[in-house]
Amino acid sequence: MFKVIKIVFLSVVLTAAGTTAATETTAKWDYRQCVDYALEHNIDLRKLRLNKETDDATLEESKAQWHPSIDFATTQGFTNYARQQEETDRNIYTGTYGLNASWTVFNGNIRRNQIKADELQTKAAQLGIDDYEYTLRTEILSRYLNILYYKESAEIARRSLEVSEYQTNRAKTFMEAGKMSRVDYSQIESQYYSDKYSLTSAEASLASAITDLKTLLELDINSDFDIATANFSDSDATAELPDKSDVFAEACSWVPSLQQNLIAGQISDYNLKIAKGGYYPQISLNAGVATANNSGGGNFGTQLIDRLNEQISMSISIPILDNKRNKTAVTKAKIDKLNSELDFEDAVTTLSQTIESIYIDAVNAQANYQSCSEQVKSARLSDELVNEQFRLGLINTLELLNAHNTLFAAQQQQLQAKYMAILNIKLLEFYRTREIIL
Repeated sequence: MFKVIKIVFLSVVLTAAGTTAATETTAKWDYRQCVDYALEHNIDLRKLRLNKETDDATLEESKAQWHPSIDFATTQGFTNYARQQEETDRNIYTGTYGLNASWTVFNGNIRRNQIKADELQTKAAQLGIDDYEYTLRTEILSRYLNILYYKESAEIARRSLEVSEYQTNRAKTFMEAGKMSRVDYSQIESQYYSDKYSLTSAEASLASAITDLKTLLELDINSDFDIATANFSDSDATAELPDKSDVFAEACSWVPSLQQNLIAGQISDYNLKIAKGGYYPQISLNAGVATANNSGGGNFGTQLIDRLNEQISMSISIPILDNKRNKTAVTKAKIDKLNSELDFEDAVTTLSQTIESIYIDAVNAQANYQSCSEQVKSARLSDELVNEQFRLGLINTLELLNAHNTLFAAQQQQLQAKYMAILNIKLLEFYRTREIIL
């Protein structure tokens, strides 16, 4: 799950850079507000909550199997004879009335085990909700950081464009004064338009990133939306990483998807007991009160009283030959139990690999950020020196453009490394503390 989130984040980061900020009148949502809104309005999450209610209803139905069943039945009939019968009419109306009750005394503990399995299923359903909520938190984190990245990237592109505009205007002055050739001026002017395109692309990417987060939050097209700025310092990107073994141990105690697999194994245990319950006899108690009447039998009320009868019985069903239904059910239940154990082992392994991958990515991102930071310092110094030479008329067009592009590329690489480091650090914190704080 988290690998996919990181891949999406990285692919988007490497494709383009930010966009202009929303207008000042647009409400600024912080990360917590985004999460709270998503937890209330996300459609898939609301469906999971409805599924949980269905599981709750199933549990109530299972508990009700301990209660006796009672029903009232009546049959009304009409008989037409072809010829008149002795002392009776050709048309006879009949009616029967019965109140019946039945209670299962014993069924191989199937009811008891079914209730236990359904109770665990409701817990699994709640864990499914928790897992989706945690997934939402991480997806919102990824998209929230994407927007912040794009905003900073757009700002870098904007500053680069301002420098290019100054250089273009300065170069035009030199050209008109005969101090620069038309070819050199065209190269500088071309750089200006290239930087202008970079800014336009960055702004488009930011708009797309904002739309992605709006979609996740179930906000419609008419909703004005922007996020609050979070200023991350060098210390945020280079913070000390927790021990990955400690993170894994803590995550194993709460990650909902892992707990779901654990409960699935417990449910399979009860399903196996339920299947074995089919080998046991079933004992039921039955009781009933009945009466009847017909149109040729005299007074209606008298008939009901005279024909009133009561009955009670006990039935015992002992399985002998059942075409291997019980044996097959037990075999399948055992296989399901083995599968659930394998699913749990796979979930633990996947969690371990995910945390290790996040940790490695965090280490690499921090190393890249530190390296890029030094590169930015060097590129900025070189750019300042070349620009000063350009301002004084000591013109070298190739060095000017190289210094400009080198600084721009270094700043973008530093920004990418910064947000990749922050994303992975926040994910490690999430596994360790269950919280994401920006």
